[in-house]
Amino acid sequence: MGGQNYHLEVSFTDGISWLCRVQRQNAESPPLEIRNRVLLSEAATLQFLSTTSVPVPRVYDVLPQGPGNEVGAGYMLVEKVDGHPLDWYSLDDAGKRKVLKQFATIQAELAKHPLPAIGCLKQPGSVQIGPLVHERMARKRESGELILLGPFKSALDMYTAFAKRQIENILNEELYVDNPTTPLLVYQYLLDIMPAILPKRPGDDGEFYVKHMDDKGDHIFVDETLNIVSLIDWEWAQTIPKELAFCAPLFLLDVGEFYDDNIDLSPDEALLISALQTSKSEDLAICVRNGRIYHRLVFCLEENVENEETYAPLLCGLRKMIGLSEHDNPSDWAAWKKKAELTYAHDRDFRALQRHLEKSGRRRTGTIDS
Repeated sequence: MGGQNYHLEVSFTDGISWLCRVQRQNAESPPLEIRNRVLLSEAATLQFLSTTSVPVPRVYDVLPQGPGNEVGAGYMLVEKVDGHPLDWYSLDDAGKRKVLKQFATIQAELAKHPLPAIGCLKQPGSVQIGPLVHERMARKRESGELILLGPFKSALDMYTAFAKRQIENILNEELYVDNPTTPLLVYQYLLDIMPAILPKRPGDDGEFYVKHMDDKGDHIFVDETLNIVSLIDWEWAQTIPKELAFCAPLFLLDVGEFYDDNIDLSPDEALLISALQTSKSEDLAICVRNGRIYHRLVFCLEENVENEETYAPLLCGLRKMIGLSEHDNPSDWAAWKKKAELTYAHDRDFRALQRHLEKSGRRRTGTIDS
């Protein structure tokens, strides 16, 4: 059983086995329309990848929850893959090199199949790119109509829309309800610096690539001799620009160093660069070499701002990478917050939030969340 699905094995008399992936439903599940879109998008992604040499489970059937579905939940019938999840941290250097040699080949294959926009594949049997199907990117109109963000033509457009949606959620008291001021300042700040990180460069010319959005390593299935047999769990997969699609997967990051504002690449990332260069994929090696700034930006956009002990070093690392230390000590979180409040004192959204907090007696204008 995975985090989002139950997995039921379906065995046939001829010895063939499939898996039935049934969507879980509980209090934390996304709304039904989101779940259905996620299911259809994953099936479409697997079907698209099956037309390449990327090893993925074959899809036999998919049916979202709704009329005509007697199971009562969305499900997908897929090929049962032999093997087990990769345990990256248990491997010696030789094992890591063997896996990354194969992974480099897979990345090179993905790079051969661009798509025309940023978003999620929409329907099985089609390569149409639809909006992003993430719950955090969704909103409902008063009529009940679901509004999703995308598709987009640049990473700057996508992350700008996300940051603005977060600000909207804060102002509507749907996010960071107890301590909204600092998160609002963070997203305003990220909006200001993103153009320096994600310019509308000529490379954003209609070529975007499928990216596994939960690449912590256990999505890679290997056999007993470390041959990659399949990449699984493509929920939430989307297309993004080359620079982001081919930066290092999360399982290669040194998590401790990353959360301690270290901006250097890890030894494992260096191994991937070497594997890509050996496979004549120098362009993808450059994506890994230059990828740290994109890791930091995405983490700063998506991590919990209220957890200041871990969030402050993330933002510090991003600021160091683009030379935007607003004071002598870039690690001084309190100094950054004070400077940010002065910078955005006359910003419309910041003033609206402060008026609301002052009216409710929670904060006075001119103070920062502690």
